[in-house]
Amino acid sequence: MGLAKMFPNSKIVAYDIDPLARQRTQEMASANQIRVGDRFELKEYCTANDLLGLDPTSRHLIFSDCEGFEGELFSVEVISHLSKSDFIIEVHDFEIPGLCDRLYAGFSATHLVELIKSIDDLYRYRYIEDPELLSLNLTDQIQLLAEKRPAQMEWLYCTSLPLGI
Repeated sequence: MGLAKMFPNSKIVAYDIDPLARQRTQEMASANQIRVGDRFELKEYCTANDLLGLDPTSRHLIFSDCEGFEGELFSVEVISHLSKSDFIIEVHDFEIPGLCDRLYAGFSATHLVELIKSIDDLYRYRYIEDPELLSLNLTDQIQLLAEKRPAQMEWLYCTSLPLGI
């Protein structure tokens, strides 16, 4: 919903295989006066073919958090097809070891790739700015902010390279 509100003239397509997540997304859209339809679509499942169906001459922003499916979704063919598009991909190496390295290499030919690492649960309190959270004791801050992931997470931020580079 944040992207739909930030970019009111853009088409947003959201995918989620979980019916409850789709229902909540529709509720969030309604609460934000965003109508599911022409400018905002909500679909169940995204495949490489969906991405290959995007116009390769246009610049798209692909934001992905698909719990390990990114290894299949972002094939060499998809990366090449969408070389003018930008990507933010949460990578799940704990699901598929080495996946981040493989995707990094795959995007590097056509994109400037930046690897962003999450902050470990134990140290997330150091970045609190909210006065209410800061008023809590350290143990409570750590417990409230913990994501309890099985590993430190990484994201690939891939921006298309200008022609001629």
